[in-house]
Amino acid sequence: MPQPATARLLSLRSPGAAHPPASRPLRYRVESLPAQPDAATAKTVRYMSALASGSEGARSPRIRQLALTVTARVPNRDSAGEISALHGFVKQAIAFRGEPGEIVQSPETTVRLRAGDCDDHATLLAALLQSIGYKTHFVTVAGDASAPREFSHVYLEAQNRQTGQWIPLDTTEPKAQPGWQPKRVSRRRTWLGGLGQSAAPAYPLTQGQAFAYDLAQTFGQPLVQAESQRIAYPQGTALFANSTALGVNLSSWFWIGLLGLGAVAVARSMGGRR
Repeated sequence: MPQPATARLLSLRSPGAAHPPASRPLRYRVESLPAQPDAATAKTVRYMSALASGSEGARSPRIRQLALTVTARVPNRDSAGEISALHGFVKQAIAFRGEPGEIVQSPETTVRLRAGDCDDHATLLAALLQSIGYKTHFVTVAGDASAPREFSHVYLEAQNRQTGQWIPLDTTEPKAQPGWQPKRVSRRRTWLGGLGQSAAPAYPLTQGQAFAYDLAQTFGQPLVQAESQRIAYPQGTALFANSTALGVNLSSWFWIGLLGLGAVAVARSMGGRR
């Protein structure tokens, strides 16, 4: 997940034949990554999402066949069992290996190589789960104390179809089971359809500062400009609906409103005396 200063994104894909021999060279594509770390992470996650759901991912007959084979002994409609089985398969069958720069592999490529880093593990697991009908999304975290603002790790979350709960799934930690996730992180961001929905950074910031920071990261524009455009929130309300995120004390708004009503009442009474 971490990208060097002169970052490039290399996406690896299988040769494309029905049963490619192991000696056939992989297809690849090289893309430049933005210098800004969050923008580089966003582009990487977009590639991961595309590969996970693409023709060498969830839409691949080979990936679906693998998912069905791994979950063959799980009872019908046992979501927790299916998630656990696929999580265990990726953790056991795919070795964790580093890489030079940033390389994202298609799920078919990762199965063929039987190795990859955290983004390859997460992408493969997403494809396997999606191929049998699960909703998934990626989560990035900043876990390097020397760079607390930069995302250094990625893992998957999948939704249990029976309970609706989102289950963290990290296959790179040897002792991790479904539900485990890194704890000592300074930032965490959930990526839905390639767009980040981020929690405030854990390092000390006031609520207002954290809100301004997240707004700049998510929408890529200054707070003043965002206010002028009245950015809508998922609830369909305008900017000030999230008053707690802005660090606003609601009681202060109550007293301001009360004083305003008092001023109106005084003005009306003065007008009535004339």
